[in-house]
Amino acid sequence: MIKRKSYVIKVLTFFLFRERSSVRNRFNSLLSPREYKLQITPHLERNIQALISVIAPKGTNLKLKRFGGLGDGSYVLPQKYVTKGTYLISGGIENNNELEISLANLGVRGIQIDNSINQAPKSHKNLEFRKVTISDSDSQTETTLSSLMKLDKRERGGRLIVKLDIEGYEWKTLAALTKSELASIDCLILELHNLSLISNSEQGKEILEVLGKIEAAGLRSIFCQANNGCLTYVLGGTLIPDNMEVTFIKMKATRQLRISDLVLLKSLQSRNISNHAPVNIRHFETHHL
Repeated sequence: MIKRKSYVIKVLTFFLFRERSSVRNRFNSLLSPREYKLQITPHLERNIQALISVIAPKGTNLKLKRFGGLGDGSYVLPQKYVTKGTYLISGGIENNNELEISLANLGVRGIQIDNSINQAPKSHKNLEFRKVTISDSDSQTETTLSSLMKLDKRERGGRLIVKLDIEGYEWKTLAALTKSELASIDCLILELHNLSLISNSEQGKEILEVLGKIEAAGLRSIFCQANNGCLTYVLGGTLIPDNMEVTFIKMKATRQLRISDLVLLKSLQSRNISNHAPVNIRHFETHHL
């Protein structure tokens, strides 16, 4: 979410940037020299297109549905995957586990992970809870996704759903998985954070490596939307939301995107903050047409 700057920081920033070739727009906001340079540089185009290519949705004949109500904490996945034999690993629930409860009510079993709370907001006989951090190592306070996947209790013929909304830890968490571990996931639901760091050479490399690993594991996006409670950035002339919700499934269950799919994808979108305008990401949605 957007963090408000204190008055002191605003004043200091004004005097700092005023002396360093900052740009003031028509709303009297100051753009730092670095931000302005990143807006107009052509050198980010290759990385930005690589990012969009993985996040942009493919088509599918599977019926998609948003589970967990509307707004923040709800996600889109294939309705067919929500069955009694399916196992769910859900990282990051904080004060909202409506998604997890809605899936458990339909027979899904699973585990919920969150380091910021002592117990899940709502309990269900099909769901257990652990207060740990999902990361890239195992300890008393941390667990890897690989270790959680060994708890997989799906029934024969069932599917594995992994949902991660872990405030930026998803990058190193997924980086620690092997290609075969990623390939064993039937539905990967991600809240991708800090996408504007694609502009940073080191962190941008990590983002692209993780997205490339997801693609190499045979997973493809079938839905994406921007989190309208977070900032957006223009990088290399392209609008990049800082946070995006993306659903991946196995490539064999996808097909070429059609214009008619765009209507469905639009109907599945839900604003994270109801009184904020949705973020237009048409360039993502139509990328594979």
